[in-house]
Amino acid sequence: MSKIFLGLLIFFPFLIFSDTDNMNKNFMVEINKESDKLKSEKNKTIDLKKSFIIEFDLKDANLNLQSEEVIKGAAEVIITKSGYYLLDEFSQEKVLKLTNICIDKNKISKKTASNILTIKTIRENKKLKITAVVIDVETTAKIATDFIWYKGDLNNSEQFDKDMRDFFSKVFEILPKQKKNEQNNLLSSNDLTEGDNQAVTIVRKTNERPKEGKYRVLIKSNPTNAEIYDDITGKYWGKTPFEAEMREGTYTVNVEGLKDFDKAKRTFTVNGNIEFTLNMRTLKHKIGFIINQPNSKIYIDNEYIGETSYKANDIYYASVKEGERKIKIVKEKYKTIEEKININSQQDFKFAMKENFSVLTIRSNPQGAIIYLDGNQQDQTPLKLKLENNKNYTIKLIYSDYKDYTEIININEDNNKDIFLDKIEK
Repeated sequence: MSKIFLGLLIFFPFLIFSDTDNMNKNFMVEINKESDKLKSEKNKTIDLKKSFIIEFDLKDANLNLQSEEVIKGAAEVIITKSGYYLLDEFSQEKVLKLTNICIDKNKISKKTASNILTIKTIRENKKLKITAVVIDVETTAKIATDFIWYKGDLNNSEQFDKDMRDFFSKVFEILPKQKKNEQNNLLSSNDLTEGDNQAVTIVRKTNERPKEGKYRVLIKSNPTNAEIYDDITGKYWGKTPFEAEMREGTYTVNVEGLKDFDKAKRTFTVNGNIEFTLNMRTLKHKIGFIINQPNSKIYIDNEYIGETSYKANDIYYASVKEGERKIKIVKEKYKTIEEKININSQQDFKFAMKENFSVLTIRSNPQGAIIYLDGNQQDQTPLKLKLENNKNYTIKLIYSDYKDYTEIININEDNNKDIFLDKIEK
């Protein structure tokens, strides 16, 4: 008995410590698994190229859940159809938290999306206003914005979905188009700052000193806010005024994207700090309209431009885009002028309007019949009447002992009319 008791005393502590060791090992395994999981989430890599998250603010419109889902679904469909992709909820929360805390571009890592689509709905005077804004995370700039006053039936989900898709499609058409590059090779902050082999670096603060081997370059345009593209690679650099740090070398850029202005191209050499401005040629020219009749309305390509003054031959100036344009000049009781003119520089054009009238000569047999025009007595035949072209008139001839004669006429050129009256039989 004593031997058995002695054996237990020796073996039992070993069991206790052995089991404790196994428990510790299992516990550490679980901790390591959880740690690996957290590291995996933390180090989750998201490609910046063409990535989007959506931020909704739909509370102020008091929409029902079905309408909210239609808006969200339509936005997601158009984003993906436009060649972008949506980040998961974990990444969305990370981006929104990051951008709400600070706008400092240096704190935005490449694990965030490149764009945020903010959708907001409000009601004003019982009308639903839907606003969409696309924000570039890197620059925090609004790169596309639009809104719609929706007048349709929200209960018709199918039509509402179609209208929302059309709306978001128009928003994405506003986004700056990537040119000369079919692989979406958009120049981002990561492209510009990672590695010493990059030639161009976006300058984040004006008081920063250029890195060794690079020089400060400032590109402006007149007018401003034009898009800059590398002429060789087609990469989008940014909008003017644009400031960057660049290595020594020769570069060629295209500045474009402004309505009614031609693109400008510039080749420049960097061997020190440099600043230059590109003057973009306007595609519109000052055109003078000289018309021989006052208060004449002018249309260009079917768009109303303006009206001449109360004085004949006063010159009216308009800014007209170059190229072949269709001109239309309208004035009541005058023939409309429609011509094509070629605009390539500042110039004046003269137009002579002619009255929109023709002469109708009325003769009758017998002569001396009294003429009424639209119920108003005129004179006796033979008579010449000045009538507006392409307009209906009612003429009536009365002669004693003869039957009255009535006819509706419409002329567009000088004309003669001989009328034989019928005698009343007694």
